Amino acid sequence: NVSEYINCFAPESSGKTFTYTEEPFFYEEFNITGWTINEEQVFYQNLKQEIESLNFYFSEDYSSFEPITGVDISDSLQTQFITYQMTVNYNNLDSSKVFTGKLRFKLFKESSTQNWYIYYWQDQAIGDNYDACFTALKSEYL
Repeated sequence: NVSEYINCFAPESSGKTFTYTEEPFFYEEFNITGWTINEEQVFYQNLKQEIESLNFYFSEDYSSFEPITGVDISDSLQTQFITYQMTVNYNNLDSSKVFTGKLRFKLFKESSTQNWYIYYWQDQAIGDNYDACFTALKSEYL
């Protein structure tokens, strides 16, 4: 569901602006258009039309968070780089593709709802495997 996916990100009313920082290999491609919550929504809508399923998981423990302020994690935190793997099963191609890389999130807790939201997402390829990172998938839907 596209709206449920977008609800994971910082709402405009929070005063936080969602930022996606691409794998540096794709910098010129993403620097031209930027990547905000609007692009994230269009990307996900377009992707959902072409896939049968998407399986995403973190391949290591991600329960360790760091305070952004250096003092407290009660209202904002960040992760270290976490290794992920995502399998995309396409509708018409009768095929799938595996994407792997590392990501880092920054999250904040909205005080009125006490919900946590992603406001920063950084992607990184593993080694020179640029075509397999999340940014490579996003670049197909710019």
